[in-house]
Amino acid sequence: MGGRRRTTHRTALPGLITLLLADDALAALRLLRARPEVDPARVGLWGLSEGAWVVTLAAGRASDVSFVVTAGASGLGPARQQACADYDPLPAWEQLRVPVPVEWGTLDREAVPAESERIVRDALDRAGNRHYTIRTVPDVRHNLRRSFADGSTDPSNCRTTTPTSSPTGSPAWPPRCRRCRWTPPPSSSTPAGRSPRSPGTSRPGSRPGRPSSA
Repeated sequence: MGGRRRTTHRTALPGLITLLLADDALAALRLLRARPEVDPARVGLWGLSEGAWVVTLAAGRASDVSFVVTAGASGLGPARQQACADYDPLPAWEQLRVPVPVEWGTLDREAVPAESERIVRDALDRAGNRHYTIRTVPDVRHNLRRSFADGSTDPSNCRTTTPTSSPTGSPAWPPRCRRCRWTPPPSSSTPAGRSPRSPGTSRPGSRPGRPSSA
């Protein structure tokens, strides 16, 4: 084993953070490639959001990355970024020549998908990369998870939220969105006359530290 690295993600200058994370990603990839049950020719890197910057940078610094997968990648330059505003992702995309599927959600509010898609596509074309796939996933947010109609996590903004019905015809509890299948937590959907109780709390008279029976 080599000596411990003195510079960490907490002590590094802002401009070095993405580079340090790229080195960490490559170290993890090489550890995985060395395992006997793993085909080293089929090991790549996956990055979400700022992680997309990390994996594209890492792939350009090594020849043993078989592919890259990105989700929610921002192609915007430093002047327009809210985080890591000292990092320009464009050069890494321009050096990326391994196969890469690139995905954004249609309800992404962080990565500016339409503009980022154009920037990334142009950069990959300049790199001569003919092994990329760009896809926009409907009804998902920045993290590619199902979302409400406006991309928020506020159930009041989900225009299709309606209570489901019980066999007797009365509204069932809790209500559920017919479109995204979101079910509100008990604290926000407790019906009248029923008080919410946190998981693991005991009823009066029950022994502390043990779950009460239903």
